[in-house]
Amino acid sequence: AMYWLGANGGINESLIEQWIAEAPEDAILLSQNEIGMTRCLLRAARSRGMQICLNPSPAVDPTWQADDYRCTWLIVNEIEFRDLMRLMLSREDVT
Repeated sequence: AMYWLGANGGINESLIEQWIAEAPEDAILLSQNEIGMTRCLLRAARSRGMQICLNPSPAVDPTWQADDYRCTWLIVNEIEFRDLMRLMLSREDVT
């Protein structure tokens, strides 16, 4: 099997810091889990006070904590919603 990160594989912390620093004052970050280093990107945007719109797709990362998903807008489908509820409620019986 072959796994190729493509352009997402080139994203690193210094590039994220540069993007966030250069963003206009009223910028809104639109992100999805497919983008490399999503958690770092969200933290940098939060530290700058940016509004964040997040789609935690293709899947909720089980290593994340509930606070990692803190954003202005959260756009989810049924699977991500269920996984987020399990994470937020720390329960396995959410169906």
